[in-house]
Amino acid sequence: MLVMSPWSKSNHVDHNLSDQSSIINFVEYNWRLPSIPGSFDDALRRVYRSEHIPFDLAGMFDLGSAPNTTPLILKPDTGTP
Repeated sequence: MLVMSPWSKSNHVDHNLSDQSSIINFVEYNWRLPSIPGSFDDALRRVYRSEHIPFDLAGMFDLGSAPNTTPLILKPDTGTP
């Protein structure tokens, strides 16, 4: 999974397991929504608490700092900065 966000950690590879339910889990966490009863992320909620992480994509973000708002312009022909 590739995360592109002003709050994503720079030059970081997160080794936690994630899947499509991770995105739903992040949305529920970020907007303080209740989890969908019986969903996979609802079943893993106890695991996250025992590991002291708020949600399974938490390792990819630095939500405690100001966002990086410096634009990254890529060259159209090579995709390099």
